[in-house]
Amino acid sequence: MKGSLGWAAVAWRSSGRGISLKNPLDSLTGTIVCGFILTVALYYVVKWLETVGVS
Repeated sequence: MKGSLGWAAVAWRSSGRGISLKNPLDSLTGTIVCGFILTVALYYVVKWLETVGVS
């Protein structure tokens, strides 16, 4: 059984657009940007948890 998005990948490849999707983590810039976004998101999650009273 294929993954839940297996049909989307097949449809994208067979559409003939010729555009390949790239992983943003394949480049240094993409890795840094994704790491920064993840850090900011986790900072706000921890900050929110502290205001709720979970410690």
